[in-house]
Amino acid sequence: MIAAIDLENTYSCGVYSKRPVVIVRGSGALLWDADGHEYIDCTAGYGVASAGHARPEVAAAIAAQALRLITCPEIVYNDVRARLLERLACLVPEGLTHIFLCNSGTEAVEGAIKFARIATGRAGIVAALRGFHGRTMGALSATWEPHYREPFAPLVPDVSHIRYNDLAAARAAINEQTAAVIIELVQGEGGVHVASDEYVQALAALCRERGALLIVDEVQTGFGRTGSLFACDHYDLQPDILCLAKSLAGGVPMGAVCLGPRVMESGRITRGIHGSSFGGNPLACAAALVSLDILEREALPERAAALGSLALDRLRKLQTPLIREVRGRGLLLGIELSRRAQPYLEALFERGILALQAGPNVIRLLPPLVITEAQLERVLAAVEEVLVERDVTGRAQGTMLANERTSATQPHWLDQGGHERSPLPWTNGTQQRFHDIEGAIARGHAGNLTYDANAEIALLYKMLTIPSYSGRERDLARYMVEQAQQMGLHASIDEAGNFIATTHLLENSMNQQPVILLGHMDTVRGHVPVKLQDGVL
Repeated sequence: MIAAIDLENTYSCGVYSKRPVVIVRGSGALLWDADGHEYIDCTAGYGVASAGHARPEVAAAIAAQALRLITCPEIVYNDVRARLLERLACLVPEGLTHIFLCNSGTEAVEGAIKFARIATGRAGIVAALRGFHGRTMGALSATWEPHYREPFAPLVPDVSHIRYNDLAAARAAINEQTAAVIIELVQGEGGVHVASDEYVQALAALCRERGALLIVDEVQTGFGRTGSLFACDHYDLQPDILCLAKSLAGGVPMGAVCLGPRVMESGRITRGIHGSSFGGNPLACAAALVSLDILEREALPERAAALGSLALDRLRKLQTPLIREVRGRGLLLGIELSRRAQPYLEALFERGILALQAGPNVIRLLPPLVITEAQLERVLAAVEEVLVERDVTGRAQGTMLANERTSATQPHWLDQGGHERSPLPWTNGTQQRFHDIEGAIARGHAGNLTYDANAEIALLYKMLTIPSYSGRERDLARYMVEQAQQMGLHASIDEAGNFIATTHLLENSMNQQPVILLGHMDTVRGHVPVKLQDGVL
């Protein structure tokens, strides 16, 4: 095992963060390392292994095809490719009957952007906050996460990002220059956020009204993951372009771009506008045909719906202030925490559960759709142990810092070094005063409040939720920290995006204490004035 780790560390370029384990074998939803330790895989290879690891049917199809023909360029026809194209055209939402085959999800998105631009004669692409569409230049431009984007600027021009599930933002962004809107119906990498039915229907209508195309990225959600064959089916949606990949070929690299009438009838999809050396190769096509057989024969979408419903119900019943929200659809599940997710992922790993992050504070569960109910029960029991029964950060479970407080719970406090202090005396009067202040801030009327000189007050408060994206979140975060520090607060932004401050007596006001705001930094319009002064936001 050590030899494999040393070799990868020596000769790989080091762009991945890896757990110290060498996986050598898999079957169904299980993986084994070089030392024989067993893991339940709740990553499915980022959603690739929906039909399970090492399926004998897939292996047999690959072996047979490899002995017959591995590669076949698109300058000639191929029997296996032809059968796959027909099969996909019958499965995807109605009208998406013209398909380009490629090798990955990011390639599918690149192709979709190209097809949208040439079909409409427009350049603009509208994407969503927290959306993830890949890491090549076009797909990266549509991806939102600044950590991925900023080192590679300038990116593809005319790409903007709007708030997810916000129709007003879409109306403001989509115009006569917009070629397409690209959206995930369940955001995976971005925190497992589910699009509302009202938003999706209105967005599709808005695209048609303004001449823009609707691209749906189902690279992760496609082929049963959300409890239906495609996430589009939950919304009775026929997009103009559909991006597929990941589980399409049972673990073999493959992607597809499915084009609808508004694209094909433009008359601009002509020979030579796009291509791929490896796309549609017979080896991947053979694997895909067998994978689709498994999907239908074993009713994997229905299985994902049933097991996903069970998991969501169990997770939502967990009682701990550590969990902010449980979200998901089918077997694409997200657990949003009030702290960084990484320590809890490590604790799950120690218990034989391999899971993913979806942002700094969300645990993502993405198991193969063939996971058994008994295996899922083991996963849920481990999650409960890690999040509820045992605090893996070393603090007694049930003890909460201010940013973990619920409205019905007595808060604990942070000292000037950010360490927990004993709670204040929690009288009825103190509790009422605490909620009065919290309510005043929530209503935007925090001015003119005075505070007990002997009390430090901490509030959980989502400071800013304004429906747009300016690309200036980091500037805002720095500004908020600077303003708080000028007030005499110890302030910082933690890895989960929380604005955290601890107080001491202000030099210019020896008889008052400012409110400490512990809030999630969200998106704001660039022109909205924001100032924190004398405890007033």
